Amino acid sequence: MSYEEKRRIIEAWDEHLKKHDIRCRFLTNNAEQEDKFNIDFKGNILQSRKLTSEEKFEIIQYAKL
Repeated sequence: MSYEEKRRIIEAWDEHLKKHDIRCRFLTNNAEQEDKFNIDFKGNILQSRKLTSEEKFEIIQYAKL
């Protein structure tokens, strides 16, 4: 179960990065909103009960948080 959860989170992060790149191209990106998203994303990963500690660490490293 946790492998699927980890995969889902990584895919969500990749999708976020794609949207971030689009916002940057159209100059609609807000650095403050981006920082808040990153903090919330990391917090949600750390609070997850479906992931092991190793998986949490792996996702945070992957997302460079």
